[in-house]
Amino acid sequence: MIFGADGVYSAIRGAMQHNKGFNFSQEYLDHGYKELLLQQDPDFSKETNQDPKKEGHLMDSHSLHIWPRGLFMLMGLPNLDHTYTITLFLPHSKFDQLEQGSDRDVIQFFEQEFPDFLALIGPDRLLKQFRTNPVGHLLTVQTAPFYKNKSVIVGDAAHGIVPFYGQGMNAGMEDVRILLQIMDKNNLSPKTIQNEISSSKNFSIVDIFEEYYQKRKANVDTIAKLSRGNYDEMRDHVNHSDYKFRKMLDDYLFHFTSFLYWRGKPSREIWELSDEKLKDWVAQVWIPQYSMVSFSNIPYAKLMEKAKEQDRKVNDVIGFLKASGKFVGVIGVVGVAMMVITRFFPPTDSVQGRRPNGGRPGSL
Repeated sequence: MIFGADGVYSAIRGAMQHNKGFNFSQEYLDHGYKELLLQQDPDFSKETNQDPKKEGHLMDSHSLHIWPRGLFMLMGLPNLDHTYTITLFLPHSKFDQLEQGSDRDVIQFFEQEFPDFLALIGPDRLLKQFRTNPVGHLLTVQTAPFYKNKSVIVGDAAHGIVPFYGQGMNAGMEDVRILLQIMDKNNLSPKTIQNEISSSKNFSIVDIFEEYYQKRKANVDTIAKLSRGNYDEMRDHVNHSDYKFRKMLDDYLFHFTSFLYWRGKPSREIWELSDEKLKDWVAQVWIPQYSMVSFSNIPYAKLMEKAKEQDRKVNDVIGFLKASGKFVGVIGVVGVAMMVITRFFPPTDSVQGRRPNGGRPGSL
């Protein structure tokens, strides 16, 4: 028996593709990425106890930084060593143009599109890294089923996704969790399963793998779509007034409904709730899509149903406000309401559904 967890270019999957009934597809985006390293201010001492948000750091070290430019974007993530991994996402045609162009063409592009970042990294360091670092590819992989005979694949080998929701590793670890849960239900373990296959005529590993596939397929297809869509959101939609209003309303409703739900109840961490109480919390509280994806263990397909229903309600509100000419005024009212709600009813960890080490907590 073989468990394949060998990534998006999986050799195990490649061998499975030669079998009848195994379906495989991959789709490359016409955009690629190039990573750059933004060094921490050299005068900053790593031994200091100063607040890194205020002292020594070139940017806020507790935030995701995005420079959205419609068709492309620059993204920055802080690292533990006080550096920042900066990723430029561009159409391949633009990368080709820049890489074939002169150094002045590269500098001019950054001067025009990302002048503040250019000032932080400096022209010399930018050029050195831009000419040295390769352009990476972005692709989505889909397979069906996730097994063949006595071989099964998990993670990127079964369902590679683009990185824009940060869920690739989580989805892969959930594969393992679900597969192990099914094995536990059948009193099996990776150590004993081979003995069961050899000793029992009635035992079929295919039944285990099929149940795993059926539980995961719709969910991993959903996160693949969400991840692709989040690229459009990050590089373009965040600049639109409709989007900003939606996010403001999302936050307001999340704070307000969470406060109503927890009022009079003992404070509990979300990942400490029983399955039934967690379902009740999800049903009664307005939860932004990002929070459901990143801070809960709600199956991706199920959270998408809730997100679509919430989007429908928001669309109805925005359509009414635009038709009545009150859109701008209501944005101001909601903004004030948000400040009041967050001032007097601040969300606790229980409301936010966060866990100390991040990830997708709880079960549902």
